[in-house]
Amino acid sequence: MASASSSEVKAIDKRTVHQICSGQVVLSLAVAVKELVENSLDAGATCVEVKLKDHGLELVEVADNGSGVAPANFAALTLKHHTSKLSEFDDLLTVSTFGFRGEALSSLCALSDLVVTTCHRTQSVATRIEYDSNGHIKSQTNCAREVGTTISLHNLFHSLPVRCKEFQRNIKKEFSRMVQMLQGYCLISTGVRISCCNHTGKGKRQVVLATSGGSSVKENIVSVFGQKQLQLCVELRECEREEVEVGEGEESDPVIQDALKSFRLAGYVSRCAHGSGRSTVDRQYYYCNGRPFELPRLSKTVNEVYHTYNRHQSPFVVLDIQTRRDHVDVNVTPDKRKVILQQEKALLLLVKGSLHKIYRSMQGEYEATSVGRQPGPGILASGDQQVSPEVPLHPPPPPTSLWSRLPSLKRPSSHEDSENGDLCSSSPRPKRMLIYYLLLWYW
Repeated sequence: MASASSSEVKAIDKRTVHQICSGQVVLSLAVAVKELVENSLDAGATCVEVKLKDHGLELVEVADNGSGVAPANFAALTLKHHTSKLSEFDDLLTVSTFGFRGEALSSLCALSDLVVTTCHRTQSVATRIEYDSNGHIKSQTNCAREVGTTISLHNLFHSLPVRCKEFQRNIKKEFSRMVQMLQGYCLISTGVRISCCNHTGKGKRQVVLATSGGSSVKENIVSVFGQKQLQLCVELRECEREEVEVGEGEESDPVIQDALKSFRLAGYVSRCAHGSGRSTVDRQYYYCNGRPFELPRLSKTVNEVYHTYNRHQSPFVVLDIQTRRDHVDVNVTPDKRKVILQQEKALLLLVKGSLHKIYRSMQGEYEATSVGRQPGPGILASGDQQVSPEVPLHPPPPPTSLWSRLPSLKRPSSHEDSENGDLCSSSPRPKRMLIYYLLLWYW
């Protein structure tokens, strides 16, 4: 170990650099699964199976039916910054694949025991390859497998003691975040069957997620969250430019107007009626050109507009933003979840205007329905007060005289009192009626 007082500047050895950088690329179980699933989707797979043992503590495995890995690429598959997605920096402006940095598999080699089983579409026999922590081949044997690739990760984060302990201690939370992340890919990946199962130590197999390979996002919503969730949603499309509320002086700004035309919105969002939303923001999925991403200002805008119409709930959101690829910088963080959008302000104005247009029209439908329907028992009137035929909304004012509330009873005269005595004491029926009306008046 170098002395703390040493002032000599030296290069860090490659093995140490590899371990340091790997911990920045793969931060959690969700990121590890994300990288493997993205590789499968980039390989053209139509079926992706995610398998975990003990919630990922023992094993994380992703299998697909993609094109497989050619034998010529076995050695370079897990080396740092080796990729087939791009060859020069300018390719980033047009990249359409999920991955492009060539860091994921190399980092996973440093954080786990990685095994690849693959069969290329040009090969008749599959190959099982074990890699060491530096991404070099340890062993290579032939095996049986259909065309596609299976990547297995054993003992994830074993090389990082602190992170490994935190991973074991919070494994249930890590697993939940992984499932939520996987749901995002299930929704946007049309024509692809994605499943996830967990195997416990007792040999039980629990299917956590399974889609049917729907041809549209609408079908995928039903596969992941059920028909009821879809019924509580409305389709979201961009509004006309004239319907966007821009700031003063921006109506004639050609930059803003051109930026509004460069975005297209597609997706689904919760209706604004109470009960259609959710108590948390756990089901909000945003995409840019089909790539899952995070944009805090966009999420804030969507929730603020929704709270204008439903203040007690948050919306379910599946929103895909289509724009020119050279207007998006996807190379911001290693996990590629954060992006920089050109003319982000115009996008927020467009989303805000589109949501207001949807909810205002729905609000008008609700008002028209309530006006055309006569309130009856159990139906709320426009004043939000319960209407009942038996109990009045407001109690009547107390009468000035008890006898004014008893029209059916004749007030006795003094002569009748002398002959018949007190009405309340000599006649039991009027006495009961008088008590009844006294109680009614008191109420």
